Amino acid sequence: MRYPGRKSGSKGQGTTLSDIHIHQIFYDAASRAALDSGYIPLDNTANKRPDWYEFWVILQYLRTHRLEPGDWYGFVSPGVGWKTRLSPAVVKSTLAQLPDDRDALVLPTFLDQVAPFINQFEQGERRHKGLIAASEIFLRPLGYDLSKLVSHTFNSAYSNFVIGRKTYWDKWRELAERFFDYCESPNSPLRDLKTVYQEAGKSDTPMKVFIQERLSSVVLYFGGLSVSGIDLGEQIQIVETHLRGRPEYQRLRALDELKQAYCATGDMIYLQAFSRLRGLLPKAPRA
Repeated sequence: MRYPGRKSGSKGQGTTLSDIHIHQIFYDAASRAALDSGYIPLDNTANKRPDWYEFWVILQYLRTHRLEPGDWYGFVSPGVGWKTRLSPAVVKSTLAQLPDDRDALVLPTFLDQVAPFINQFEQGERRHKGLIAASEIFLRPLGYDLSKLVSHTFNSAYSNFVIGRKTYWDKWRELAERFFDYCESPNSPLRDLKTVYQEAGKSDTPMKVFIQERLSSVVLYFGGLSVSGIDLGEQIQIVETHLRGRPEYQRLRALDELKQAYCATGDMIYLQAFSRLRGLLPKAPRA
């Protein structure tokens, strides 16, 4: 494995298991039983705000706990194991090897849900129509321009799979609190806006749920943080994809690498090549 990041730095020498606090959320007895040994169980059985899904319990933790500046914190779902194919031991050993200047580690998930899209908001728009417009109404007044956001596997998160230090979580919480207040306002366009989740045609899930899980990508890209990811190479998982053949897989890898090159250099030639290459995919990427 290698650990691409935005800045160089010496290898971490002080991180120990006691400095790593990765919480795994559970909602009932069944999800409690499915937790991975090695993560800290985080009880959300009360689930006082089910309309916010996992966002609520993460925000409540950050509101009520003091974070140590040098420690690592994460909040993952019961499905993190099968989605990432990483054990708690591998995640923790990765954190221990990161350079001291790193603020966040992104856990890898679905390459086909990241590589063919310019960012995670474009990906979300495929299934949740109106997500980009609803997101921009909130983000633009804060100075975030989604047209400039370029997401790849080492700077964006799926399902809030980010392990971060206090520097990351402080920035995430600031944006999350603003988003919470915005959505709770009586006149907010997101207060009652619904979208489709799993069952096609059934628009009964709050749109805010799918926007909040993309806020991490905004923080990781615009927050001036030092971010790393885990490169699994040929082992990277592709699940529920229409791109299962090896030629298509290699194109996915190339698409992601072109976005990485753009983020590293700012040279538009890489985004132009990205646009041309994704036009060669067998059919439009689906969310």
